[in-house]
Amino acid sequence: MRILLLTQYYPPEVGAPQERLSYLAKYLARRGHQVKVLTCQPNYPHGQLYRGYENPLWKVKSERDEQGIEILRTWVYLTKGRRNFSYRVVNFLSFAFSALLAWPRIGSVDLVLIETPPIFLSFTASLYALLKRARKVVYFADPWVSFATELGYLKRGSLTT
Repeated sequence: MRILLLTQYYPPEVGAPQERLSYLAKYLARRGHQVKVLTCQPNYPHGQLYRGYENPLWKVKSERDEQGIEILRTWVYLTKGRRNFSYRVVNFLSFAFSALLAWPRIGSVDLVLIETPPIFLSFTASLYALLKRARKVVYFADPWVSFATELGYLKRGSLTT
């Protein structure tokens, strides 16, 4: 199976999502699946680019990990020194849109897999799944989506259809 893992958080960043998704990608690759990871330039949690990485606006950078998994990295709006909600939303939206720049590098896909939050990536994943005629799986790692639904800010099913 050809799997596109779409995530804003991926090693060399550290944290629970990064570790979980890296483990999942490696597990799937060991099981014989072709896995591509589409992520942004590493900058979490400080909003500052990691040493050795560039953040070109219109370029998609490619690297391979030790298991041969291709990791495509796109631009992201960096939030160094900006901790308020508005800047975080711009950060999330910037990757959701810049991830579309990787379109020519993705190739055929059977499954688009994303983890949320951030929720904005769900729309990018939906577009990829639709245009690539692939299935989409959304893993909700944080219950904030449920809270937004229960409060009436989101309609049930609106993010995963």
